[in-house]
Amino acid sequence: MRIALDASRIFAGHGTARTYLEELLPELVQSASEQDSIVLLSSLPEELPPRVVWLSRHDSFSSQVAPLAGSLDGLWRRLGFPSFERLAADLGDFDVSHSLQPPALPSRSQRRLVSLHSLPGQTETRSVSRSLQRADLVIVPSERLAERLREVHSLADDRVVVVHPGVNQRYVEPPKASDVETLCSMHPYLERPYLLALGSGADPDRGVPFLLEACSAAWHRDEGVPPLVLLASPSDSERITQAVREHPRGERVFVLESLPRELLPAFYRGAEMLLEPCLAGGLGQAALEASACGVPCLLDPSCGVMDILADAALTIEPKAEAWTEAIGRLYGDRTERERRGELGRERTSTRTWKAVAQRHWELYRA
Repeated sequence: MRIALDASRIFAGHGTARTYLEELLPELVQSASEQDSIVLLSSLPEELPPRVVWLSRHDSFSSQVAPLAGSLDGLWRRLGFPSFERLAADLGDFDVSHSLQPPALPSRSQRRLVSLHSLPGQTETRSVSRSLQRADLVIVPSERLAERLREVHSLADDRVVVVHPGVNQRYVEPPKASDVETLCSMHPYLERPYLLALGSGADPDRGVPFLLEACSAAWHRDEGVPPLVLLASPSDSERITQAVREHPRGERVFVLESLPRELLPAFYRGAEMLLEPCLAGGLGQAALEASACGVPCLLDPSCGVMDILADAALTIEPKAEAWTEAIGRLYGDRTERERRGELGRERTSTRTWKAVAQRHWELYRA
């Protein structure tokens, strides 16, 4: 079976789709049979991360430049023709094409799959809707997102499949002492207690203003509440830093521009809690990783990972005043933080990317 994995534009970003692909792809390749082959199509070959380049040593895997990129690529996908197989005849035909985020790859493959990780923004709704309607199967990471897609896009129940994400084993295991030392030497303020936000919590348009308001009020009520550390993507770092500088309590907020992946477990475990408002209806992958590290999470009820975390996370409707109260209450109760942290560890301990990859192969072969 030949699989075309469309990763165009994913490696240019740092969101859930990129994390999903980087974790899933190695397991997909390892789970492939001798008769299977996977071709990764990317319009940004120079951006391929080392873990993907390493996979090229496997006979069942290769990476190729997508036939179109940029503005033409967007138009091509919206039109839905001609197929990429026709434009790049040297690639041959495929049994399955899987676009890891819409708009979908135009393909003449027998089976077309699309993954969607969060509800599309207003400007993307039309192109995403076309992709979903053309797909034979839509893969989503949560029941909440599946329900919304069936409702908004009138998709039949059997055309939307939920595949919950996995958790890398590095988050389950204790971090190396050397990683903790490296992290604290790079950023000395991480030696002290801190609140942590990344993912939707570090979104410069919604998450950051929301958390600045909630945390500022929490500090006003109790100066003992720790400072906030925001892990920002390189593309958002400058905007977030500027917003923090202009905020009256900006001295209690620290902005990091990404971290090496191997230091993330130590980074999570040093936090008193993770704040993930999921204001855009996202998955909340960071909450899964933090929970695997035993860190309690304060989440919006709409976060997709609630399928997995359930009562391990403290969920609060996205109102700043309610979050202010919840931050103070959870930080002030160490026993409750430890209880929720242990529950989160239990909920995520069996979630592996190998199982996620095996489920994808089942869907490819269905």
